[in-house]
Amino acid sequence: MTNLKNADLASKLFYVLAFGIFIAILMRNSTLYPSIFADEYNYSTASRLLPLSQAPIANYLYLWTYRLTNVCGDGFLSCARILNTLFFILACPFIYQTAKRVCSKSIAKYIAILSIIGPINIYTANFMPEAMYFLAFWIFAWYTLGLNSDSSLKSWFGVGVLIGICMLIKPHGVFLLPPVLLYLFVLFKQKPPFETKQFIYAVAAMGFGALICKLIVGFLIAGVAGLSFLGHLYSATTQDFFNASSATTATNSISNTSELAGTLSAAKENSSFISKWASGLPALLAFWSINIRGHILGLCLLFGLPLLVGLRLLGAPLFESKLRSVQKDYAWFTFFLLAFLVLVSSLYSSLVTLSSSGEILRMHMRYYNFAFPLLLMMLPCIFSDPTENIFAKKVNFFEVTLWALVSVIVLWGIWKMMAPYQPTAIDMPELRGVMQNKWFFYTVTGFGLLCLLIWPIYRNISVKLFFWVVLPLLLIAGSIGVNQNIWQASKPNIYDSAGIVVKNLLSKDEISKLVVVGDNPIELSRVLFQLDQPEVAIQLIKGGATYDASLIPSGIKSILLMDSHSMASNIKNQTHFDGYTIAGGSGDIKIDFHNNTWPSKDLSYVMGFFVPPEPWGTWTIDKLAVLGFTKALPEEFTLKINARAFGPNIGKPIKLTMGDTTQVMTLTGQFQETIINIKNPQRGNRLEIDIPHPTSPKELKLGDDTRKLGIAISELKISW
Repeated sequence: MTNLKNADLASKLFYVLAFGIFIAILMRNSTLYPSIFADEYNYSTASRLLPLSQAPIANYLYLWTYRLTNVCGDGFLSCARILNTLFFILACPFIYQTAKRVCSKSIAKYIAILSIIGPINIYTANFMPEAMYFLAFWIFAWYTLGLNSDSSLKSWFGVGVLIGICMLIKPHGVFLLPPVLLYLFVLFKQKPPFETKQFIYAVAAMGFGALICKLIVGFLIAGVAGLSFLGHLYSATTQDFFNASSATTATNSISNTSELAGTLSAAKENSSFISKWASGLPALLAFWSINIRGHILGLCLLFGLPLLVGLRLLGAPLFESKLRSVQKDYAWFTFFLLAFLVLVSSLYSSLVTLSSSGEILRMHMRYYNFAFPLLLMMLPCIFSDPTENIFAKKVNFFEVTLWALVSVIVLWGIWKMMAPYQPTAIDMPELRGVMQNKWFFYTVTGFGLLCLLIWPIYRNISVKLFFWVVLPLLLIAGSIGVNQNIWQASKPNIYDSAGIVVKNLLSKDEISKLVVVGDNPIELSRVLFQLDQPEVAIQLIKGGATYDASLIPSGIKSILLMDSHSMASNIKNQTHFDGYTIAGGSGDIKIDFHNNTWPSKDLSYVMGFFVPPEPWGTWTIDKLAVLGFTKALPEEFTLKINARAFGPNIGKPIKLTMGDTTQVMTLTGQFQETIINIKNPQRGNRLEIDIPHPTSPKELKLGDDTRKLGIAISELKISW
């Protein structure tokens, strides 16, 4: 608090803005339903409902941390979002400290605020590890970029430990290791003579640190299962790829990638797509060449000028006085990191396409967009350097060629508006945000193109225009666009509603024996998220198919049928809602009429019964006795009643009515169990007992009791 009081106005404003963004994100997220499936369901289930040793994903530190959300009960998603936002905002000071090494404090604060105000904060709304990974990455980047070739082995061991922590949050953290090894090589190369022995020691220390951290912490959290690097889910995906790529025959060959790209969008729903196109490694490379073009196109549209500045830094000689070595180190680190992660991301999309289809036109930019602030940190080296003249007299041929290539790519991206690629709010929030509105898109990309066009002549002005105008416009407009997109999740859709309704209708035991049926596996997982029970199964059927009793899996008692499918009449206890049907089920309701347990929690109201009851049970005291149950009863159930009749009601027909159906029972003068099969086609919840001759003991000269007694009930049980 003392430091805050003594801080200057800019620092106080920085803290106020960071706290304001924290509150704004919390307020926005508080109104949203879950939106990313099946990812959110998998992470929620693995962290909260399953033993960590059985988690299908190897995010053990993330899963262990977010297990805390169980203390919030049904509000677990809100608690997860609070944790997300806290982790996300905590990255801000590390971004600031990292940027401060290459620019002034005020500009570093500006970069830090822009980094958290942008569309990337959408990840705080999801039950996913992105926000926690964002913090872990920036701790890692801040620490690593503070080292050099003279740093101790202990320091590089620390880098490895931080990479191990990133791996424990997301297995993708392992992909930070190769870029850092290349960066380490450059650091040692810059200081001749190259010390091979020290370099090998540093590499070993880093690798050892990552391995030890990953294995020890993983084992402490999840036991032997924690020693897994990928987990069952990613291991299965990898195995699917090897199975697909090991195929020795193919019905067709890929003639050219443009033909393939055109076919992909039309073939999404074609189940024979893979068998037609996949042919092992050549298919993988063809898919990869398509996907990586989308990544390059998206990066150039968003950060064409920062990419040029970074490459200019890489091409500058070490002795050039206007470039500090730390700026060039940042450029190498950023280049290796983005280049490798773009390569890995595009290969992953290609792998998924080869093994299960449908990913090739998606760019998983979330595998590296956490590093985008590094691109911003390279810009001040141009406009803050007094040796950078407004008019650049000397033009480098390679630089101009690169500028022309990036400009053409940006022009193409603006003209095609990224077609045929499909930016989504979760994969490419920065680009999806500005594409949410055409006016946003053309304004932001138009200004970005203007900065590119004047770059060869007016570098200083070009970078200033991008840094102070285009960049905030890009991030703020993108954030507005993304918010418009995610606000669609402020209302429950049919899948949310179905899950919420079933969770309130059925008990936990009943839900554990439920199958959710439909033809859209992604949306069905939304239902699973709301049900919040790992035992619930999903069953896929073809669109338009009727669900028959023969399709019910073994051990299943209840069915939730989605996607407007019809249900065959041979499945009992159907309740139809708008867009889904609940059917089947088994269970029992026991009403004990003894003292201190009556009325029952399963009843919403009673009529015609004497209250309070006596130690043996209770009497009906009117012509009509009614039991109103808290939920609809099945279409057909067995009623077991332990009762006896009083006086003139002995041996007389007593009517039991459910809706339009009436059945009759007779009772003796002694307590006995009577079993009746009740039909309830309307799924009513009101059981009426019609007493033929309610009579008081006084009328029969058996005392002064004036109650109109009919039958005495000890216990009633409904089973189905």
